[in-house]
Amino acid sequence: MSTETIEPLNQTISLPGCKLTSTSLQFTGELSDESMACIGQTLQRMEGCKAWWWGDFLTKQELRHGEHYTQKYAELAELEPQSLRRYKMVANFFSPLHRSNTLSWTHHLEAMLADSSSVEEGKKWLRKAEEENLTVPKLRAAIRKSRRDPHLDDGSNAPIESYSEVLAFNRWSRSMTRKVDTLTKQRAQAILSDLRDAVALIETLKGKAS
Repeated sequence: MSTETIEPLNQTISLPGCKLTSTSLQFTGELSDESMACIGQTLQRMEGCKAWWWGDFLTKQELRHGEHYTQKYAELAELEPQSLRRYKMVANFFSPLHRSNTLSWTHHLEAMLADSSSVEEGKKWLRKAEEENLTVPKLRAAIRKSRRDPHLDDGSNAPIESYSEVLAFNRWSRSMTRKVDTLTKQRAQAILSDLRDAVALIETLKGKAS
């Protein structure tokens, strides 16, 4: 991966009164409390934006280099492949025009998981979250309640594990099942490697449930 065209951070990301490097945030003068608060807010917004940036980057690269790109990039950059695939999945589902500036990326993830086959359904949940100022847990609870699952409606009996993650895995599994015949051997091996922990969990749960 070439870095020859990467400019210094301070030339590509600008914060007034600061100099950015890969390992520091240096202050170039004495800043007011208001200016420092603005810097903090900007850093917070950048943290919230990175999932979208990764998702759009990986989507573009997979169009150019094929569906194996995300896995290869994760290995090369020593990043978590599951996280990168999740970023890409949400970016693919909600185009920039359908994303809310007032809601977090995690709101969008929950809205997508409500029905991964319908963008309109996802947009409906985003509108509800905006109109009712719902936090992520409250949005998740509203989605669960709409599914009329008695095991999930009662917050006191809610499972400790992340139900949204289970839904995402199930939907991803169904999607991949339809694609198996089109996968290369290399891609199949990579997926099997990623699923080792999932297989171990399933076997453990079978023993617990029997």
